[in-house]
Amino acid sequence: MSAFPDNPQKLIKVSLLLTRDEVQNLFDLETFAEIFEEPGNVNLMPLTNDHHYADMVADNYIQQNFMITGYKHRKDYRGQKPPQHNEEEHGREFEYYSLEGAHGKRMVEIYIFENGDTDVYLSFLRPANDIAELWIKGE
Repeated sequence: MSAFPDNPQKLIKVSLLLTRDEVQNLFDLETFAEIFEEPGNVNLMPLTNDHHYADMVADNYIQQNFMITGYKHRKDYRGQKPPQHNEEEHGREFEYYSLEGAHGKRMVEIYIFENGDTDVYLSFLRPANDIAELWIKGE
């Protein structure tokens, strides 16, 4: 039995939430701001390869997604429809932007939430067999 039945490539995504200072140290902020402007086809290059996250960063990123709306929920709704229009259980609405580099193995992913909070993630794909062992939370 496979541990990743819906993932034929058997890849996992590892993501690191960046601070504003880290984003500023990695990318030119004027070019980074263009990610949020139509038509959404930014070509983003890191300012330097000499930083803490060099192994996670591609030489060049091309924008893939522009202003995709989604909802972040605190509950698992797999197999059922989440309550988008119920004020009590409404998920946090966000806009999603993504850029891809290094043959689809490196990404910059951005979530802008309805209250203006912005999360910028540096992500990369790794083979699932990089995981040697997992522990259940609390053990």
